[in-house]
Amino acid sequence: QKYTAAVSGELTLVADYPLDLQLKLNAPDMVPNMAEQQDIQLEVNLANSLRQLDIDTRIKGAVAAIIKGRVQPLDEKLPVNVVVNAPVLGWPLDTRAQVSASNSIVAIDGTLSDYSLTVTSNISGEQMPITSIQLGGRVNTERLSLPQIAVATLSGTINGSAQLSWKDLLT
Repeated sequence: QKYTAAVSGELTLVADYPLDLQLKLNAPDMVPNMAEQQDIQLEVNLANSLRQLDIDTRIKGAVAAIIKGRVQPLDEKLPVNVVVNAPVLGWPLDTRAQVSASNSIVAIDGTLSDYSLTVTSNISGEQMPITSIQLGGRVNTERLSLPQIAVATLSGTINGSAQLSWKDLLT
């Protein structure tokens, strides 16, 4: 396989490391045995500075998604505000017949001590009814708390909550 990558832009090695970088990657026929050739193109734009890193990423081809937000990797609290938007995902990648997720959005906002997490998606498949999923909660280095879980399918809705802790042991 012949993949191509290109990096352009500017990075200044002073202060907060101001930058404006673009990365482009083309991976032809990345997913073998598909009915059609499925290239994957990745475009990453990094801007502002390493202290306040603005991210704008677009993935096209066999997988499609947009990732936008800001990360502060030099801050020990690791503040993050990122949204991942995937219009259509599925398996197998070429037909998405077994399972397909549409309008999927994952949002993370906060710091290492407590990130807010929301997930929404519509899921369907060969042996799966059309299902809408909405999750909302918080996650950190010790636990995941999802007080808002809603699953709508077959003309009904299931609401619930879940908590998972790994502070001492997985519980």
